[in-house]
Amino acid sequence: MKKIMKLNILIYGMRGLGIEIAKNIILSGPNRVTIFDPNIAKTNDLTANCYLTKDDIENQKRRDEAVLNKLSLLNSYVEVNIMKRKNILENINHILENEKSKYDVVVISEFLSPDEIIKINEIYINNQIGFMYTSQLDIYGFCFADFGNNFAVIDKNGSEPLKYCIKSIIKDKIGVVTFDTTERMT
Repeated sequence: MKKIMKLNILIYGMRGLGIEIAKNIILSGPNRVTIFDPNIAKTNDLTANCYLTKDDIENQKRRDEAVLNKLSLLNSYVEVNIMKRKNILENINHILENEKSKYDVVVISEFLSPDEIIKINEIYINNQIGFMYTSQLDIYGFCFADFGNNFAVIDKNGSEPLKYCIKSIIKDKIGVVTFDTTERMT
């Protein structure tokens, strides 16, 4: 808990996955969480971000500005703020120039070009800042994490994770998801 309470985290993206990451991180109690999403809230954002409202869309608020107050209410011990710049690379340069706003971990949940992701990852790793790039694509998702050369992963059994296709989903009082276990995905 002591390590968590000292963390300063930047989260880029406040759509469905980004807002869930922000909520869970804030509830865990780090020192500071900065959110960044300069995109204007749209109607389709209401399906995945429970903190956005129709007023946010009508007033053409940035996603990060629209959710800031609600995220701040989750944990009074966590400083929650936003970055005002419109470009993630401008923010990176500002972070690195302003030492007191340095982050321990940066999480990006928005699609960026491979060139941008590689450049951002290199900048953060060269400055000893943890980097995570993640996204959700319907029922699929991915997460790339890079915490530098000195980060060790200890896997107790070394077994490969199992991957199966979903055979069916029944939506009822008790939902049922059936997997096709006859054929594993590769």
